[in-house]
Amino acid sequence: MNKCLGCGKIIEDNEKYCSRCFQIKNYNNYLSVDVIDNNKIIDLVNKKEVFTFFLCDFLNLNKKVVDLYKQINNKKVFVISKMDIIPENVSLVSLVKRIKDIYKIDNIMFISVKNNYGVKELESLIDNNKDVLFVGPSSSGKSSLINYLFKTDLIVSNKQNTTPDFNEFVINDIRVIDSPGLQVNYNLISKQAGYLKPNIIHLKKDYMLVIDDYKISFLSDNNITLFIDNGHTYKTMKKSSLDNKIIYDDYKDIVIDNIGFIYSKKGNTLLINKVENIEIRDSLVGNNE
Repeated sequence: MNKCLGCGKIIEDNEKYCSRCFQIKNYNNYLSVDVIDNNKIIDLVNKKEVFTFFLCDFLNLNKKVVDLYKQINNKKVFVISKMDIIPENVSLVSLVKRIKDIYKIDNIMFISVKNNYGVKELESLIDNNKDVLFVGPSSSGKSSLINYLFKTDLIVSNKQNTTPDFNEFVINDIRVIDSPGLQVNYNLISKQAGYLKPNIIHLKKDYMLVIDDYKISFLSDNNITLFIDNGHTYKTMKKSSLDNKIIYDDYKDIVIDNIGFIYSKKGNTLLINKVENIEIRDSLVGNNE
């Protein structure tokens, strides 16, 4: 018996991949798995007692994700990926301070495989600890990062829960564990590869912004900047009736789970069709004047 190169599942034949990973790799034919139990995954992570890299891409940093990170008891670091989308006028020193102040977490590092940023620092942590585990929200890029670091061939997909179980292997005396993705929002829309760069919109009060199934407007005209994943579409249209109101001050981010966030420089009244999975925070990217 040997292990599937894609997910680590034990297979009884001489094939490289199990039938599920073969279908994903060759035909992008995704086969669903059971709903992920976050508590079970975190409990298993803690029992393994290994250095833990908690991966979260910059667009999906929010309170729910941070709460999951805080439940991990191992020696750990919060790894924020896709840092190349961060505006040039935002210093990393300032960004780290804001994240620490807002979410009350320490030991943060940034990484961008695209620009090879932070890779050497991450590799140094791996070399110093030898036993390492990668965990984070579904579609956060854990398997892609492992493939990049260790030249492996783990299955990567833009679908949820591509890694169905813990996958463990040893390379150059380093034990590496890839974990199933944690669920932050059970109404996820599968994301495409890549992401949009910040997009500035002048939204008049009589219009609304539609992102997936969210309808967003403001009580007065507003200049906003969108930081959203490329897998999510948006458009503007004439405003309809929106029942929920949220009043906020200057320099705020309107965070939408699994989509990204909207930066609003000036305080306003947010009008929205639903408040589920919405977070208002001090801006991570604004107030740099």
